[in-house]
Amino acid sequence: MVTTAAKTGTRIPRRRSCPGDWGDGFGDATEGALEIELLAKHRGYSPMEAIPAATKSGGEACFMGDRIGTIKTGKLVDIIVVDGDPLTEVKILQDINRIRMVMLEDAVCVDRGL
Repeated sequence: MVTTAAKTGTRIPRRRSCPGDWGDGFGDATEGALEIELLAKHRGYSPMEAIPAATKSGGEACFMGDRIGTIKTGKLVDIIVVDGDPLTEVKILQDINRIRMVMLEDAVCVDRGL
């Protein structure tokens, strides 16, 4: 079913997408990254399709797409900065040693320098 959804453009947000579900930075970041990898590896999504399933689609599924889910002025931002290119190696999003910075709701909660 998910593979068919990828082909038809159906949005599948990650399991923990709504406010109140966020973890301590690393825990939630790596859990969400595993979901991204599984969509890309086993369900027909490219990394560029799987990553928005964890961001934009999640905000929309929570009826909060106007406030979360994308990087735009006026929105709350959650960002993970990694050392590498997740579009060519999606699994790097799970590697804590390659995570350089995590922002949750506009606040830096992990900063290893850029």
